Amino acid sequence: MKAAVITNNGHVAVNFDCGSEVVIFSCGGDILRFEKPWQLGELLELLDSHGVEVLICGGIKKMDYRFFVLNGIEVIPWVRGSEEEVIDGFCGGFLNSPSYFMPGCFRHRRGRRWRKF
Repeated sequence: MKAAVITNNGHVAVNFDCGSEVVIFSCGGDILRFEKPWQLGELLELLDSHGVEVLICGGIKKMDYRFFVLNGIEVIPWVRGSEEEVIDGFCGGFLNSPSYFMPGCFRHRRGRRWRKF
C-alpha cells in the first residue's frame, strides 16, 4: 500500500495548506519527494498517478478532507512528528498512538462524543 505525507522542512506540516512537499512511500520501498501542487485537483492527479491510497497530514479543512475521501483516498489527519517517525509509525501500524496526535486532538477517545468530520 502506498501512502503520502504532506511535509514542511522534514516534519508533517502543521496545516495541510502550509505543506511544501509531498512525500510518497510504500512500506519497505522507495521514498519519492515532490513539490506540493497548490491546486487540489493537481495533487489528486499526482497521488493517483503513483497509486497512493492514504494521505497523512496535520490539520486539514473539512472541505479538503471530504474532497480526498470522495475521490477514494483515505485521510489520516491531525498527525505530528518528523517525516521518518510518521513513516515508521504508519508502516509499523502504530500511527494511532497518542504520541502522533497533534496537541488538543483526542482521536483515542472514539467511544465518546467528539467532533467528527
